[in-house]
Amino acid sequence: MVMQLLPQSAPGVYHYRKYILWTPTILVVLGSIIGIWIGSLIVSKKYVSENTLYRIITIFLFVSAIYFYIKHWNTGIKFDIIE
Repeated sequence: MVMQLLPQSAPGVYHYRKYILWTPTILVVLGSIIGIWIGSLIVSKKYVSENTLYRIITIFLFVSAIYFYIKHWNTGIKFDIIE
């Protein structure tokens, strides 16, 4: 994870630091850290199998991709539920 942060994210944060909304950004980072910790804990303690966790993450990413498509890619489609 650190390998991804340093070469990819750090330069982007440096260049866009004036435009970053820091409060929501820090909330997302904290949520991500907590989610990674909980996910690794429930798999390492064998509460949920690794395969099941991959399925949950896949569904979450699929739903997120649909949201981003509707909200940002195809701006001609409007849904009241997203606005």
